[in-house]
Parts: sequence; structure tokens; C-alpha cells
Amino acid sequence: MSGASIFRHIREAAKRFVGANEGNIAVIFTIAAIPLISFVGAAIDYSRANAARSAMQAAMDSTALMISKDLSSGKITASQVQTTAQAYFTSLYTDKDATLQPITVTYTANNGNLGNTIQISGTGTINTDFMKVLGSNFNTMGFGTTSTTAWGNVKMRVALALDNTGSMSDNGKITALECVRVEWQLGDGGQMKLVEVPGSEFTIKADLVFLAMGFTGPRKQGLVEQAGVELDARGNVKAPLTNYQTSKAKIFACGDMRRGQSLVVWAIREGRQCARGVDEFLMGSSELPR
Repeated sequence: MSGASIFRHIREAAKRFVGANEGNIAVIFTIAAIPLISFVGAAIDYSRANAARSAMQAAMDSTALMISKDLSSGKITASQVQTTAQAYFTSLYTDKDATLQPITVTYTANNGNLGNTIQISGTGTINTDFMKVLGSNFNTMGFGTTSTTAWGNVKMRVALALDNTGSMSDNGKITALECVRVEWQLGDGGQMKLVEVPGSEFTIKADLVFLAMGFTGPRKQGLVEQAGVELDARGNVKAPLTNYQTSKAKIFACGDMRRGQSLVVWAIREGRQCARGVDEFLMGSSELPR
């Protein structure tokens, strides 16, 4: 078939298509589908941005809590807040779909009226998959969030002590809490310990009590003493962050046992890293994430 014949057939087919009205429903549906597909695509892009923002919020909240704890315990200084917070946030943020800007950290020290505060803010963008067809202005979608923690508003620690002669004197049922204020003091061994404040006893009426008790270090009697592992200045089991191996071969420690009372995010992180250290010790190398 010659080129002229092919061109003639195409032209005749085009004329028939222009004059045909039997397929108008398909044409109308196609035109109507364009905005529908655009809305669905925009919703998909928005959901991706919202997921990235939720991941940022979770990482930022944990970062703010860890920075607050490090500052209050003296592990870092005010000049180290920005770099330490950025390192924490980078390790905690796991959504690889977004491009993030460096976070901004503002530390405000206690001024006598308001406690110490840490405010962290951050922004990021995702590359859109559907909205970019609308033009270059829609190639990316931005998001941002903030997180704030405060501590040190009231510098008083309270220890609650129950006894059967006072607090539980009504047929073994509790009617009040007999309490005493305590404060931290440096002990003879260089470790901090709680000491009762003389004359600070007081009573709180109560008929139901839930105990939320902290933790001042691992129990020494039993496993720790029998293993003979080295302890640090705070009484925790001493182990480096590189492999979490204690001073005794084949014994590893992580989490509260090694770090002391801390946040659950630290327990999760050290548990993963310690597992890698054990795997490397047994196998010579490890493919586990660190």
C-alpha cells in the first residue's frame, strides 16, 4: 500500500470520527475522569505528606524528651543542644520518602517564673507523584511540625512511705499517706543518694494509691555480684557503646542496666545495637542494623 493510500485512509477515518455521535458518552466520561483522577492523585500525595509529618512528630517528641533529660542530668551543656538534638532526630526519623531541612532547637533556661523549656521545629518536603502534572509549582509538597518540653518548674522531690501504724491504721485499709520530703545529696562514694529532710513530714488523705516508682540502678545482689562485672560511677554495669560487652567476656549489658533509668526509645535503640554486638562476637561479623 502506497503512502498516499495510507494517508487517505487516515483522513477518511478522522472525518468519520469527527462526524460520529455514537461514542459521545465515552468522550464525556474521559473528560470527566480527568478531574476525578486529579483529586484521587492529590489525596495520595497528601497522605504521603501526612505520613511523613507524623513520623517527624514522633521523632521530634522523642528528641525533645531525650534532650531535656540530658540537660537536666548534666550530660550535655546548652551549647551542645543543637548538634545533639540533630543527631538524635536523624537516628529516630525513619521515613525515607521526605527531604528534611535541619531542625531548629531553642533552649530557654529557668528564669525563676517559668521552668526550662526546649522547643524543636522542623520542615520537610515530598516529591509529588500526581500533582506535578498540574505544573512545576506542584512538584513538591511541604510539611512541618513543632515539639516542646518543659521541666524544672518545681524543684521538690517527694518520697511516699507507707506504714501500718499510720497510713494503714483503719483495719488494714489505707486512709492517708504519711510522707516526708527528700533531697539529693552527694554520698561518700561519690554517688547521689536521697536523704530525708528533717521536720518535713506531712500527710495526704487517700483511699486508693497507685505507685509509680522510679529506679536508682540495677540490683547488685545476685547476678551482678556473681558475674563480677565492672560498674561505673553511678552504679550501672559498665559497657561501651561500640559492642556493649562488659568487663567479663561473653557478658553483655544494655538499656537501663547499662545506661540507668531512661526513656523506652533508648532501651529499644540499645537493645538493637547490643544484639548486633552479640552477633558480631559469635559470628565474627553481623548484617543486623545498628
